[in-house]
Amino acid sequence: MIRRQRRGAAMILALVLILLAGGLVSTVSFAVCSFARQGALEADRAVLRQMIDSGAAWCRVHRTDLPAGRPVTLDVSELVPRTRVGVLTLIPQTDEQGVVVGARLTATIRRPNGVTHRDSVAVAF
Repeated sequence: MIRRQRRGAAMILALVLILLAGGLVSTVSFAVCSFARQGALEADRAVLRQMIDSGAAWCRVHRTDLPAGRPVTLDVSELVPRTRVGVLTLIPQTDEQGVVVGARLTATIRRPNGVTHRDSVAVAF
């Protein structure tokens, strides 16, 4: 009878250890996935910032050529990683006389899995 009690206690202890190990493995895998997602999001934000900075510099150089009120899409394929699709759109902003005084830049990155990140900034000249 003592052997049965020891076997039962050993079985319960083994089950508790297995459950603890399973919980640890699932917690670690969740943390690793979260860190990977956060890293990918930070990388996309850095690319969005580069796209907007590049678009703002382009606007400042070509502000006299910008059509008032008409959106302009710039080629940003050199800035975006090959696995993603990026679009930079700028909409010139005018004053009361119709002179272009700034632009609203919207950068968008779309991942292959369909996740889209967007950032928008107003730039004054």
